[in-house]
Amino acid sequence: MSDSTPLLNAVLAGDVSLVDTMLADGANVAVRDRSNDTPLHSAAAHGHVEIVDLLLRAGAEIDALNWDDETPLLAVLADGKRHHAVIQRLIAAGADVNAADSARVTPLMWAVTTKDPIAVGLLLEAGADLSCRDSEGDDIWDYARDEVVYSEEVYLTLLAGKDLQRASR
Repeated sequence: MSDSTPLLNAVLAGDVSLVDTMLADGANVAVRDRSNDTPLHSAAAHGHVEIVDLLLRAGAEIDALNWDDETPLLAVLADGKRHHAVIQRLIAAGADVNAADSARVTPLMWAVTTKDPIAVGLLLEAGADLSCRDSEGDDIWDYARDEVVYSEEVYLTLLAGKDLQRASR
């Protein structure tokens, strides 16, 4: 594990061409930084869709965990920057939509916390579990009703997802 490697630097810079060349030359897609983030964590969190695609094709672990038990999907949602194309790519590649971080916060909980109805919808369509609870015992409805993060659009998206999941049983 290092603070930085050429691949991690290229990923953070969003340099698609350089990342592609490094991967073709055998760069290690599993290298870690001091937070135990992989290049896929960094590419996802920064919204670098093309680099996410390159890393996935090169065999990056879709659900690799960092020190906070965050997967790349959790990393992109926790930053709240609404990188929907990255979220879609990770889900399509098989990311666990119910993976929980060290506080047992799921991707759906992060999407609600960041008031992102599009991410909420993407996660629900991919089968996100509405019954998960975090380490404090709060469920998705506790998050959705929280006065600090409340968003009517997010709440309605959750209700639609609940109805959809109920109908598909």
